[in-house]
Amino acid sequence: MPDTYYLAGSGFNLIDGSTVAVTSENSLFPKANLYDNRPSRPFKFNAAAADDYITFDLGAAKNVDFCSIHYHNIDTGVTAIRLYSKTSAFASATDGTLEATFTKATPTFYTHLTSPVNRRYWKVSFIGTNGSPIELGEIVLGEASVFTNNQRPQWETQYRRRQIRNTTRAGEVHVYNITDQEERIVQLTYRPDSSAAFEEVRDDIYQGTNGGATPFVIVPDGDREEVIHGRISNSWDTQRLFTTVWEHQLIVTESPMGVAVT
Repeated sequence: MPDTYYLAGSGFNLIDGSTVAVTSENSLFPKANLYDNRPSRPFKFNAAAADDYITFDLGAAKNVDFCSIHYHNIDTGVTAIRLYSKTSAFASATDGTLEATFTKATPTFYTHLTSPVNRRYWKVSFIGTNGSPIELGEIVLGEASVFTNNQRPQWETQYRRRQIRNTTRAGEVHVYNITDQEERIVQLTYRPDSSAAFEEVRDDIYQGTNGGATPFVIVPDGDREEVIHGRISNSWDTQRLFTTVWEHQLIVTESPMGVAVT
C-alpha cells in the first residue's frame, strides 16, 4: 500500500510563527488567514495580477518536505504553482531553488518532496494571471510523518455539501448551497502490528490533536491527490486482536470551507 502522510501536534504548520509576505493583500481577507487553522476564512490577493507569490521566513533553517493548499479559486489563467526555497530573501516570483511544481486539484492539493530540505526561506508562486483575485483558505508547510503501518486497502470517503433545506407546508423542498464545493469525511482502517505502531497513532494523532480539539493534515494515500485539513472525532475506537496486533479506525472530518468571496 502507498504511504500515509500526516502533520499533527503543536507547531505542525511552520507558517504559524513565521514572517509572511504577499505581493498584495485585500484588507478584508488578510494574510493571517493563511495559517489560522480556519480554511473557512480565506486570504485574498488585492487584485488579479501576473505571477503573485507568498513568501515565508521561518526565522531559521528548518526541514520541509510537504506543502498543501486547502480551498482555492485558482483557474486556468494560472499555468503553474511552484514551491521554492532559498538561503536568503526572495526577489521575484521565480527567484530561488525550485523544489516542486504542484499538481492542482479541487478543492485541495499538495506536494511531498522525496527528502526534507533544510532552508529558512520558502515561497509559493502562482505563475500566470488568475481570472479573479486568488483566494486561499489555508497553506500548510512542514515536515510530514509517515505511518509505520499503512491503512488496510479499504478506506471510505463521504462527500458532504453544506446546505440549507427548507420544506414548505405543501411539501416542496427548497435547497440552498452554502459553499461551491463539498467537504469530505474520511474513514481509515489501520492494523498496527507492534506496540510502537499502535502508540504512533494514539500519541501523534489522537493525543497530539487533543482528541480532535485541534486540526491536523493527512494524506490518506500517497499515490492519490486527496489531502485533508480536518479534525478527528473525539472518540477513538481500537481493538486488540492479538498480543501485538490492533485494529482501529480513524475518522477525519474536513475543515469547512467559507462562502464564496466576492
